Amino acid sequence: MADTLEQIAERACALTAAQRAALAELLLASLDEGPDAAEPLTQADSTELEAVWDHELQQRIARFERGETESFAPAKVFAEARRRLRRG
Repeated sequence: MADTLEQIAERACALTAAQRAALAELLLASLDEGPDAAEPLTQADSTELEAVWDHELQQRIARFERGETESFAPAKVFAEARRRLRRG
């Protein structure tokens, strides 16, 4: 019987960090292969995407400078990320 996605994910999370990183690279690369692969971005798509992200970045900077967003110390962010990763 084939593994369910949940079973595969559970087994993948039991791998070491290096093994999970290698698996993630393989899975991401697989998105560019096969009949259901996304069409590659054209130069126009790429330019438009860059413009959208540039606008988003400018908006985020403006909100930060106006004091509308909360900032966190990098050490706290990484500690929380590690805690969540260990929790699974």
